[in-house]
Amino acid sequence: MHTVKVLGWQPYQLKEGPEHWDKIKYDVSDANLKYLRRFAPNLTDDKILARFVESPLDLERMNPHFWHGSAHAGAQSAAQTGPLRPMSGWATASHADSGVVSDGGDDASRRFGDGRTGTKRRDSDAERFRDFD
Repeated sequence: MHTVKVLGWQPYQLKEGPEHWDKIKYDVSDANLKYLRRFAPNLTDDKILARFVESPLDLERMNPHFWHGSAHAGAQSAAQTGPLRPMSGWATASHADSGVVSDGGDDASRRFGDGRTGTKRRDSDAERFRDFD
């Protein structure tokens, strides 16, 4: 048995308004699944035991800090990824004044060093523990 998590960045604002997500979120999910099946044709309906679908509006309703459905801590743009996160020059820095060590992880909901940016958690952990000596 496996779990499949499909993330698709979707616009919050729709021409019918963000509330329209309540009506279309399952249709959008079906379209994403249809696309995924191009690469995994054995992912048939009889193999799917359950589905949990959230729209950008659902994310914002769940937590107002997920403004416009941005559950991954800000814009998913080049200006907010990898070595530019959280800001230029801070992606792989130890901030001695604040006690924070960052290695450029893109997602504030995970620990620093999640691997998405190609950085290594071990480096960050080593720096963090060196500060306790």
